[in-house]
Amino acid sequence: GMPEACMVGDRPLPELLLPLARKAKYVVAAGSCAAYGGVPAAEGNVTGAVSLKEYFERQQIPTSSFLVNCAGCPVHPDALVGTLAYLAGKGYPEVHPTLLTPLMYYAHSTHDDCPRFHYYNKRIFAQHFGDTEGCLFKLGCLGMLSFTECPRRQWNGGVNWCIRAGAPCIGCTHPQFARLKSFPFYRKAETMLEAAALKMKEKT
Repeated sequence: GMPEACMVGDRPLPELLLPLARKAKYVVAAGSCAAYGGVPAAEGNVTGAVSLKEYFERQQIPTSSFLVNCAGCPVHPDALVGTLAYLAGKGYPEVHPTLLTPLMYYAHSTHDDCPRFHYYNKRIFAQHFGDTEGCLFKLGCLGMLSFTECPRRQWNGGVNWCIRAGAPCIGCTHPQFARLKSFPFYRKAETMLEAAALKMKEKT
C-alpha cells in the first residue's frame, strides 16, 4: 500500500523479496512483524503492511513446509539460530499447523512455565509493578496467551527476562500482538492513567 515505507537502497522491499522467495528452499520470518504483521500492520496503519504468510498467499506462493514463523519482539536468538540450524541440517521442522511456529521453541505456555505460577494457583496477585511476590495477571500479564521459552532460556545469555524483572509479559509472540487499538500492551497502566486523569478533572 505504501512501497516507499520499506526501501532497501532505492528499491522497495517486495521487489527484492519476491524473486528470492521463489528460489528459496525455506523462508524464516524473524520477529512478530514478519510472522504476523505486528506494529507495521496495526489497526489504522496506512502502510498496508502484512505478514510474510499473507504476502506469500497473495503472490500464490505455498507456505506449507516452506515458511517458518519465529515470532517475538524481538525473536529470541536461540529460537532463530536453532531453527536455521535445523533447517540446514534436517529440513523443515514440526510446526504449529496454523501459526507455523517451530514446536521445539514455541510449544510451551509462558504462563505454565512461569516461576510465579504457584501464586496464580493460590490466587495471590501482585498489586504494584516491582512486587517480588504474587502473580502479575492483574497488572496486565499476557503470559496465558504467549507461547515461548522465555521462562526456560531467559535473555542476554540467561541473565533475565520480563517477569523475572517484575514486568508483565506483553504477549509479543501472540498473532494479535500490537494489532488492535483496543488491546494495549499495558492494560493496567492505561487504567491507572484514566483514573488519574479523572481525579485531575474532578479537582479542576
